Formats: sequence, structure tokens, C-alpha cells
Amino acid sequence: MDKKSLALALALGLVITGCNSATEQASNVSEETIAKALDGKVDLEKEKVEEDNKDNKENPVDEKTDKAKWDPSAKNLRKLIVDMGEFAPSLARNIDDEDLVALYEKAEGMSDRTGYWDVKDFFFQELALENPDQSLKFPLESIETKYYWKKSPEDLIGNKFEWERNLMVENGADYDEIWSFTDKEVEEAFHQAYEEDPLAYYKDYVEMAEEILTGTKAETDDIETDETTTSSENTGAADPEKYENLIKFGTSETDYKALKEALVNHYEFDKEVVDKMPNKDIDLAYTRAQKRLEETGFGDIGLVFDELGKLYPGASTMYTGEN
Repeated sequence: MDKKSLALALALGLVITGCNSATEQASNVSEETIAKALDGKVDLEKEKVEEDNKDNKENPVDEKTDKAKWDPSAKNLRKLIVDMGEFAPSLARNIDDEDLVALYEKAEGMSDRTGYWDVKDFFFQELALENPDQSLKFPLESIETKYYWKKSPEDLIGNKFEWERNLMVENGADYDEIWSFTDKEVEEAFHQAYEEDPLAYYKDYVEMAEEILTGTKAETDDIETDETTTSSENTGAADPEKYENLIKFGTSETDYKALKEALVNHYEFDKEVVDKMPNKDIDLAYTRAQKRLEETGFGDIGLVFDELGKLYPGASTMYTGEN
């Protein structure tokens, strides 16, 4: 395996461990994505290794970068198209500020016209159509269909959000309750979710909209508040300064839950230890694994498990943390 293939192996860790479902509408990694990378149409890794440090110095992210505080400035949009849109860093670096902001504003108009909440998706789609073969992910056929949506009228329960409603039910919501809401109510819930977190992913918005519709959001907020008061139990296995500049392993809580299940079921980690393992420890292990991969050019998803074993010595009989 060469370094590029190994990087892909790490990036596709959830696929390797069987954590991603082939039936998901908005999978973060597709066969098309893998094919583009392997065909060499976009060599993001080469550019990223050479440019990351330079870009971080020349284009620091605005202070408003988290959730609802996020601001669609040119600086933030450049980071967005690389980190989430999987566009080539060279494109992000060379595109004009005004053009970038104007394209996002165009996407906002499309979101308002169609009722589809995720402005980012229209933004990435339009950018990909204007710059072919510059993204590992876009354009997407699933987003193309959203162009034909129309803003939901009052008092209609149709099939516009059928997929999203069914996902909510699969996640445990009551079928009758979910299908009692009008398309307009569902649409407004998704738009509210987007306003609360413009940087989330599709699965996150489905979960957030469900909580808004069913009134469980307040309960979730209360639980999170309680968890904050006992955060000493989840401070992480490493020193606080080690958690800076981490690479996120997952795109939603579902990804972390799936990995934790794999740790217990396939890699002999103690369930009690894994249940108390904060997501940031997984991110730390993933970041360290990626660094080892870049330094040596050798490794696979097992690097992540090995780093977790080092963070939690003795938690696994396979990855003991003694190496």
C-alpha cells in the first residue's frame, strides 16, 4: 500500500469497520469519491500536505467559526469548501473573495426558493458545476433533485420530506406523530436546525429537526447541561493541551457510537471503558494515527486502535498500549 492509499484507508475507517450503511442517502464516502481519488483527478492529499500550514498562517479562520456563530465570510468559506466540500486547496486559495461570497448568497436564495435547508449543499454543488473535477464529493445527484423542490405550502402533508420522516421513525420517533406534521412544519424545523448549526451534516439535521418537531430538544438540552456538571468524568485520558488542533474522526454522534461498538465487538476493548470514552479521545487517537501515517507512510485503521490502546492501557487485549 502506498501512502495515498493508506490515507484513504484511514479516511474510510468507518467503511472498513462496517460502520456506514450502504442504504444511507447522504453517505460521506461513496464509490464515486473513491474512484475520483484513485484515478488522480484530484490529488487533495499532496496539496494538503504542502499547503495546510501555509493556508493556516495566511488565511486564519474568523473568530466566528462555531455553529450559530459561524459567519459566511470569504475566509470561512475557503476553509469550508476544503474541509466539508472536499475541494482542492488550490481552488480555495485562488478563487476571488467576492465570487465566493456571491456564490454562497446565491445558494441562500436557492434554499429559500426550494425550502431545502442546507445552504452549504447548494453552495458546494454550484461551485463543483463551475469547477469540474475539483472536489472528491460534489456534484451529487441527491442535491441535483433539490433544485426542483418548491417552498412548502400551508396545511399539506405530502412526500417532499418522506425520506427524512422515515429516517426519523427509524431513529425511534413515533410514526403517527412524525406524519402528523405538515410539510411546512417539517421544513421550518430543518431551517431552524440549520440556523442553530450551519456546519452540521445531513444526519445531524434529521436528528435536530426531529427533536424540534417532537419537543424533545429541551429535554436533550437539559441532559447536556447535567452532563456538563459531571464533565470531570469525561475530561479525556490525555493532558488538556493535547486536545488542540484535532482532526475529527466522525461527522456525527452516530459515527462515534458505531466505532465504539466496533471497539467492543471486534477489537476486544472493555465495554465499561469504552462507554466512558469521550469522543475527543477518539479524535486524538485519529489525529495521532494520521501523523504516524504521514511520517512513516505505513499503516491502516489499526493505527487508530493502537493509539486508543495507548490512551487506555490494558483496556484491550488486542491493543494493549505497550508498543
